Amino acid sequence: MTTSKTFMPPPCDLNPIEHVWSPLKNRVRMKLDQDEINLETALSQVMKSMSETIR
Repeated sequence: MTTSKTFMPPPCDLNPIEHVWSPLKNRVRMKLDQDEINLETALSQVMKSMSETIR
């Protein structure tokens, strides 16, 4: 069996959703470390706490 690495291009600054993913992932990681909850609960709580600036 042979495997190969595929590298993704860097995120585009012109795509506004890219500015949400990094803070979202960081907040979910912190929530998981602090509260010992499952991923679904952490993601739900973080999404509810984020402002709705991108529409």
